[in-house]
Amino acid sequence: APAVGRAVFVARPDAESLVETYREVKAWHSRAGPSGEGASADAAVFVVGSDGGREVRWLHDRLNKTAQRFLDCEVGVQGFLGPGRESSGVEPLRLFAEAPSASVWSALAACGLASVTFSRPACGARAVPADASADAAATVSLWHPQDRAALLAAVEAQVPALVGARCRAVIRVEVDEPDAPPLAAVCDDGALVAVLVPESPETVDIDAAERWLAAHRSLLARAYPSAGIRAEAAPSALVLAPAEPTAGPGVRRFLPVRLGGRQGVVILP
Repeated sequence: APAVGRAVFVARPDAESLVETYREVKAWHSRAGPSGEGASADAAVFVVGSDGGREVRWLHDRLNKTAQRFLDCEVGVQGFLGPGRESSGVEPLRLFAEAPSASVWSALAACGLASVTFSRPACGARAVPADASADAAATVSLWHPQDRAALLAAVEAQVPALVGARCRAVIRVEVDEPDAPPLAAVCDDGALVAVLVPESPETVDIDAAERWLAAHRSLLARAYPSAGIRAEAAPSALVLAPAEPTAGPGVRRFLPVRLGGRQGVVILP
């Protein structure tokens, strides 16, 4: 905790892991008590064996409520990792560690996105023989989500990275109203961030989404009591749009991508 400013506890979304994780949080809290050098650190849980959604909320709600009641501390959400991936021994973000990234990005651009400028992955890529480029390009392809629910699920996993370290929770609003955002992030100060994924950037109304969050903060706080939503914190908004040249300033572009048997979105710089 003194080094990183946050203690992260890894747990599975089941009752046994919940109990064991609470014991670890309790032991950490006793070591980093009021007089301990880690007392100012935050605690968060990283869930493995789950694709997010209800399982993550179930584990976090119960762990956080118990920590609040008995330890007088809060536990945030650090993230989650889907079933089977935690045992692979491979860092999930290093998708291009064994692939010629230049060939991959060129293949994606050739699929009709030649106007988009792609940056090379920060993790770097090993040099490979020229005849291996075709196989690598076939590994990654454009993904066309079958419905909006599939797209929102992929975007939901990216929200903590977009909001940054101040993100403590991601919630699905799930209210069928014109101005309600599909997703919202909760920051460390209790502020809500509307995550908007319009079909066209020209149709989005950021002010309306922020007003909706401000008007319904108390209801969201009751629906998600462990998220730490506060009435005095002003809401803001984040807009994501498909990677098209028409995306204006203030809009983050994304590209739906398929990697082997998995689908997701790549947030462009």
